[in-house]
Amino acid sequence: MPHPYYPIYDYFTTQGADFLNKKVLDFGGNQGNLIKSSNGIIKQHDYTVLDVDLEPLNIGKQEFPNATWMHYDRFNPAYNKGGDRFLKPPITETYDIIVANSVFTHTIIEEVEELVTHLYSSLNPEGSIWFTWCNIEHLPCFKFFETSRIKQFGSCDQLPNENLAYLCDNKILDEPTTQHEYFVSFFKEDFILKTLENLQPINHKAFDPWPMDCIEIKKEIL
Repeated sequence: MPHPYYPIYDYFTTQGADFLNKKVLDFGGNQGNLIKSSNGIIKQHDYTVLDVDLEPLNIGKQEFPNATWMHYDRFNPAYNKGGDRFLKPPITETYDIIVANSVFTHTIIEEVEELVTHLYSSLNPEGSIWFTWCNIEHLPCFKFFETSRIKQFGSCDQLPNENLAYLCDNKILDEPTTQHEYFVSFFKEDFILKTLENLQPINHKAFDPWPMDCIEIKKEIL
């Protein structure tokens, strides 16, 4: 499903990301809102998108035909119900900066650890990863989703005071099942940082009007 346009380039640059003259992988990049909102800073020949949904990839390719658009047919209980649960990202190159906007907001914690580690291996020296996530302790983030769930379903479970919570449609479940219309994952900050501690993650707090936190991971030169 194509995501409505919004300027995510501004979000990540405000958090500290630098895209100038960088080779960029937009992991879960949908129809390319990142390159579109960069207003020419990100060059098409330096821009690659992976996404589990073919429709937005085809839309993005029409607008930015000289970028690289790749289908990643991995299972997701909301966005790609028929995909492969264990498919590795089809990445054969390395990048200066990897962005994942609203991707690890829709995965279980085991996938966060697996996929972020895999993306790290695809970074050039001094490269960086930037990805959004839902902080269980940042109430405006939950309220953002709660409002729409109540509107559609009439009610919404409240988040527990735990390390993680999976909001599947309007219910909190231990794990998502194979099919949901909506699936959002929430984590405590200490918990997700501990999960990725080998990669030395740094968390940047949410700021208005964006409801999600952002984790930055740098690949230092050894």
